[in-house]
Amino acid sequence: MEPAVKCTDVRFAYEEAEVITGLDMTVEKGEYIAIVGRNGSGKSTIARHMNALLVPTKGSVVVFGMDTKTESNVLPIRSRASMVFQNPDNQIVASVVEEDVAFGPENLGVPTAELRRRVDDALAIVDMAEFALRAPHELSGGQKQRVAIAGVLAMQPDMVIFDEPTSMLDPEGRASVLAAMDTLHERGITVLHITHAMEEALRADRMIVISDGKAVMSGNPETLFAEKGEELIALGLDLPPLMQLSHALKALGIDGSAGISVEEMVEKLCR
Repeated sequence: MEPAVKCTDVRFAYEEAEVITGLDMTVEKGEYIAIVGRNGSGKSTIARHMNALLVPTKGSVVVFGMDTKTESNVLPIRSRASMVFQNPDNQIVASVVEEDVAFGPENLGVPTAELRRRVDDALAIVDMAEFALRAPHELSGGQKQRVAIAGVLAMQPDMVIFDEPTSMLDPEGRASVLAAMDTLHERGITVLHITHAMEEALRADRMIVISDGKAVMSGNPETLFAEKGEELIALGLDLPPLMQLSHALKALGIDGSAGISVEEMVEKLCR
């Protein structure tokens, strides 16, 4: 079975500055991947290669079997791989929520009955159905971001690429967007989440660490944080709070290893 994304020796430069420096990476269909790296590591540039917003200077990015360098593949790729960006205000184009969600498929000529079904389904998935007739400017940041996700879902993509979608949100908005991402994954949609928040990366099946435009580490997030903590810190990354506590306890000779929840940590320490 072909992967959702396969990057082979990808290189990309803005003018003379090479940002991606030999990326090899594969994403399987249905995976939930967190892509992490310090600021300037190239992760957002990598994200834009996943749906042909950018194409490699050298090497290849193949999305669902289609090479992004082939011009005739661009629209088919974008119909299957959609993006959600940092600022929800930049993604909302209509004055009513349901009209905004309908914008993409309507422009593709989706019949009215099918369009209605897609809009209703997409709003239900992100728990925004009750806001269908509201004006987007009346919504919170988290609600706007969920509307943006609904607009992507109405296009019926096979993969959604999230480029730091929670970075401008308060804790409540962040939680609601992350819950929507979990729902997409449960429905079999491939999820790529570019994030700087290590506690968000813990939700993924697999974490890929980017440094200087390359993938330097890949694996289960909890395992990587537990076993490669010092290496991740050396790469300019933080550890999730509980993992920081675990490493601090180990430095004191106390076994604080546990899962990712407060309850698991307390149970472990109280034994």
